[in-house]
Amino acid sequence: MKLKLYLCLLATMTWSQAGYAFSLFNFGGKPADHFQANAPADTVLYFDGRLSTGNNTYASEAGLAQWQQTYQELVDAIAGDSDQARFFLALLDDFVETAAQGDNAMIERYGLNSHMDMAIYMDGLLPVFQFAVKKPQSFMNALQELEAQTGYKHAVQDLNGHTIWVWEVDSKDPGFHFAVSAEKKYVTASFLFGSDSDTRKMQRLALVEDSKTLKDSKQIAEMKKKYGFGDQLSGFINLVEVARTILKPEQNSAGKDLLVALGDDYEPLVSAVCADEMIGMVQGAPRFVAGYRDFKTSKDSIKFDLATVLEVTDEQAVTDLQKLNGHLSPAASVDNGQIASLAVGLDVANLTPVISNFWNRFVTAEFNCDVLQEAQQEAKSANPATLSIFTAMVQGLKGASVQLFDLQFDETNQTLGSIDALVALSSTNPSTLVGLLANAPYLQDVHIPEDGTVIDLDIPYLPESVKLKAAMKGNNLTVFSGDMAGKAAADLSKEKLNSDGLYSLAVDYAKLSSLVEDIVPVIGHQADMEPSSCADVYMSLSGLKSVDMKLMMKQSINQYGVFSDIQANAKTRKNGISGHFSPGKYHVSILDWGCEWLEFGQEEIRKDGTGFYATQDDGQQCDVFKADYQWEKNGNVLTFTETKNVSRDSCDESFEEVEPDGYECTIVHSSDNGFDCLFDYGDGEKAVYRYSLR
Repeated sequence: MKLKLYLCLLATMTWSQAGYAFSLFNFGGKPADHFQANAPADTVLYFDGRLSTGNNTYASEAGLAQWQQTYQELVDAIAGDSDQARFFLALLDDFVETAAQGDNAMIERYGLNSHMDMAIYMDGLLPVFQFAVKKPQSFMNALQELEAQTGYKHAVQDLNGHTIWVWEVDSKDPGFHFAVSAEKKYVTASFLFGSDSDTRKMQRLALVEDSKTLKDSKQIAEMKKKYGFGDQLSGFINLVEVARTILKPEQNSAGKDLLVALGDDYEPLVSAVCADEMIGMVQGAPRFVAGYRDFKTSKDSIKFDLATVLEVTDEQAVTDLQKLNGHLSPAASVDNGQIASLAVGLDVANLTPVISNFWNRFVTAEFNCDVLQEAQQEAKSANPATLSIFTAMVQGLKGASVQLFDLQFDETNQTLGSIDALVALSSTNPSTLVGLLANAPYLQDVHIPEDGTVIDLDIPYLPESVKLKAAMKGNNLTVFSGDMAGKAAADLSKEKLNSDGLYSLAVDYAKLSSLVEDIVPVIGHQADMEPSSCADVYMSLSGLKSVDMKLMMKQSINQYGVFSDIQANAKTRKNGISGHFSPGKYHVSILDWGCEWLEFGQEEIRKDGTGFYATQDDGQQCDVFKADYQWEKNGNVLTFTETKNVSRDSCDESFEEVEPDGYECTIVHSSDNGFDCLFDYGDGEKAVYRYSLR
């Protein structure tokens, strides 16, 4: 059973990874109609859309390098002797690597149609993946290549006149298989139970429609209209059907599959009475839905607006929850010249009443379920009215915000040099918040005038360049350091309090990435990190260097439930295909102990596929090692095969020939001035080398 569930999950990751690699979808009418006509009406999950990005490339070099490391770790950790696991991992890797090269590569590799339409949904408990194709044989050819790599072979079966490919996953009765069907316009992949009838197999493989389909229910059309999703990605997770699958499996197709999978091992989690009442509670928040409300691409950029909603259909609950929406500073909610900003909204005055309303409704509800009755008794001992003690201390508080404009490090001392940032607490009566400062160290005697006058905060142990100031600005108590933060604090006096939501976030990735080069050596110096650990830190942070995007997120409670909106404006990478570099003469440095760059040697990578490098002694007085090699590039991986090496221990000794070696590195960042390459030696040993054109 574990193997079955594991391979289902792995396959779901595999086929959905192409969509994740881009996170961009649209869908056209005819493919969407076909997909929805084959998805059962009681499906627990459904998404469809296009993978097309206008052939733009958004994957970062560092992201691909991290995936390649993760892929190899997965192979080492879980594949073992399992041909099945190796096959699905190889397929996942193939999708990621191909998707990173853009639309044309995906279309050529898998024979997809020009829009790359696809759908992912659940037929019962098993995932189904459908792709609209122009050349179905290309798709099957790709699978055959991966078979040859992994040894996981298919069998050809006839299913009522349809040819399908079947791979055995588990031979134990009743059996478990993975199957793919390729028709003229669509390729469909799904798992099959050995106990499935031919009709059930055909339904899973979209060769015959279910008696009740998602298209018949018109859920997608109604959802798109309700939330204004437009023609891009739309989908949902049906939480009621998930609950029904777990609590009353005999009532839907996913639950019936669960009964087949568990067989005699199945035991009801709760009584039938409890199951009904719990499912009834879930119906108050029945679905999680998502869709793009706007999606635009150009030659070198992408702009989108993605909305998600946790639907809440309980009218009283929605009314109460909306009262929690607090003040979200407009300046901190949008791109305002800052590196990053966060605003958190909560109307503290309504917190206790809202929680008390939910508490009262729960403890006074009439339940026949013993589990819920016990929960009621426990809830009665925790009266939320005690929260009023806390809320009284921050009376009038409606929100808080943080804006970061600049951050500099002292390279000499490897410590914080300066910071330009603002923290603000927003309240209907901000003067009451000043009393809270008396509880903070070194601020017991601070007095902040209500007329907006700026005062200095004398905080010991801070760097001399960090000058903290405080002021009351309109409805805000502000603490800040730096010129830009000071101006932003002054501007807050013009803001009026609102009830816009629960939180908002704005990030400028281009500005954030400029901190990376400073952060790595500071972290490394403080922890005295070894090169392998520095390489890990570098990889964690360097993904930002290849991303030029402004991102804004906001969450609030509206009439439909918990509403989240994500807006982004991103530019494609300047160098296009991952692993950009030019042959030439390079200075080479290594990210060494303490995460500091140490001069390593000289290297020449020639256009004819040959190269040469030399390393010097500790005093940089002479070459002590020289190597000639041949090189080739595959994607973002450089492979070096040495042909002749000479070495000596000191400058006054003669060179002697040594055994040539071979190695490879993965380009994790590139620019017009050179590139950074990750060498992974295995067993956790790795290093980052920087190649700078000279």
